[in-house]
Amino acid sequence: MSSSAKSGVEKLSLPDRERFTIGDVVLVCATVERGCFSGERIIVRRPMKALKAGQIVGIRRIFEGTITTEVYDGEGVNTSYLNPTSSEEVWLVRFGMKNREYMVRDEDLIIDSYALEGKYLVPILDGNWYSWTERDLAELRELVKEQSRDSKGRWVKK
Repeated sequence: MSSSAKSGVEKLSLPDRERFTIGDVVLVCATVERGCFSGERIIVRRPMKALKAGQIVGIRRIFEGTITTEVYDGEGVNTSYLNPTSSEEVWLVRFGMKNREYMVRDEDLIIDSYALEGKYLVPILDGNWYSWTERDLAELRELVKEQSRDSKGRWVKK
């Protein structure tokens, strides 16, 4: 008897962790979104126009099922809840440092071989993504030195 069976906890089915891990750079061909249609919560696949490179940042479990709304008389309070019929684990992928997370199925991810070979640099992974030359940096340092400051070293408006 396994330890999970002893504790009464069902083992969750997760995406293929042998193939992908958090932090991997991948190419995405489609995303998924949650939607509602006639009182049903469904998972909708959205194909992308072109492959897009992103980084895996997490995993999320999403549910499908029916939405039940109960109306209580007198108070006028409506409560809604989801009766799940199925669930699915999806990867969370970001396409940039400040972009939102997109949910992606395991079969819609492709390992980015260019990133693995170091030919393709994504700003998330490479700290030197800016294109400042030493001359540009020296000019910026001089401009900062010329700014007026108060006795505590804070910049003040002129």
